Order: sequence, then C-alpha cells, then structure tokens
Amino acid sequence: AIQQYEKAIQCDPTDRAAHNNLGHILLLRGQLDRGLAECREALRLDPKFPEAHFNVGNVLFVRGRVDEAIQEYRLALKKEPGFAAAHDHLGLALAERGQLDDAIAEYRRALGSKPDFPAEVHNHLGLALAARGRVGEAAAQYREALVLRPDFVEARQNLYHVLAATALTSGEHRGG
Repeated sequence: AIQQYEKAIQCDPTDRAAHNNLGHILLLRGQLDRGLAECREALRLDPKFPEAHFNVGNVLFVRGRVDEAIQEYRLALKKEPGFAAAHDHLGLALAERGQLDDAIAEYRRALGSKPDFPAEVHNHLGLALAARGRVGEAAAQYREALVLRPDFVEARQNLYHVLAATALTSGEHRGG
C-alpha cells in the first residue's frame, strides 16, 4: 500500500488524500516522523482536512504533546462534527488532562456518531465513569463493550475490577 500511495503522489503531488493515507499507514507501522510529515503535507494542501488533523493529533498524543493533540482533534471536529474517532480520541486526551466530565461528553458524542469501534468507546467511557466514581454506570459500559465484542479482554478486566471494588466497599466480601 505504501508504494501505491507513493506512486499516486508522484502522479499528483497535490493529492491530499494520498498524502494523508500514506501518512496513516506509516504511522501504523511506527514510522512517526515520516507519517507526520505526510499528514502535515496533506494539511498544507488543505488546512481543513479533518482526517489529517486527526492523524496529526494521534502522533502528538503518542508523543505526550496532549494539549496540541486536543487542538488537532478539535480542528478535525470543527470541519466534521460527526467524526466519531476524533470524539473518542479527544476524550482520551481530555481524560489524560484530568478533564473527566469533558472526556465523558466526548465519548458519548462518539457513540452517538456511530463509531467504527464502538466496544472500545464503551470501554473508554467506562474508564472515565469509574474514575469519576460512577461505578454502576461504568459497569454498564463495560458490559455493553462485551456484548459488542465478547473477546474484549480489557473490558472484561475493567468490569471485574469495578465489580470487585463495589463488592468490597459494599461489605459483600467479608474475611473470616
């Protein structure tokens, strides 16, 4: 796929989608610098290209530049308000900053926008709810994630931890 996008760019260096798609593939393969450069080229060609803002945001987030990632996700959403993955990743970045209520709102927006990976969004929402102490709601989100993807180990572990913590605090578990 890399060679195909490189060939498309040779044929038309102004093809923003080819630059962005090449950048995305490079990012997935761990070539962050080159992938970021391709996504930035897509943005140079079209500063309002939501998918390129999203990809740039992902690199910035991975590199710990969370505030800049938040800005990129918001730029993607400004152009495409129903971009579910951008809502989800904005939620992750906001949660990283401790802005849990805003993160919860973004996860709910992601779910309302029909995400490609709804189980992951339910899991993310569950994590933010649990961090807020809303364990019943968190458990419901983990269960929903498991309905959608029964083999989702992380959601199963998160559900177990929430249920175990709830049992311990409610006095259901007594030594003796």
